[in-house]
Amino acid sequence: MPKKSRKGRRKYKAQQRPKLSAVKEARQVQPVPVLSRQAPVAKPQTTIAQQADRHGQTITELKRISLIAVILLVLLIILCLLLR
Repeated sequence: MPKKSRKGRRKYKAQQRPKLSAVKEARQVQPVPVLSRQAPVAKPQTTIAQQADRHGQTITELKRISLIAVILLVLLIILCLLLR
């Protein structure tokens, strides 16, 4: 089958290209408003008890993930030995 003519390709590309004025409008930079310097707001101090409440399930999830990883590693080693 013959390839498409170059003339047909040019017509298709011309239809796909956006107009130059639209591209220039999109490139215009909007001025950024200048923020006045304000005193930093003090964050409330979190206690160890609050952190423990927030992250209470983390240790159990890490234990579960490590158990699954060990099981998968053992399965890979067994498969490696069986397939040799």
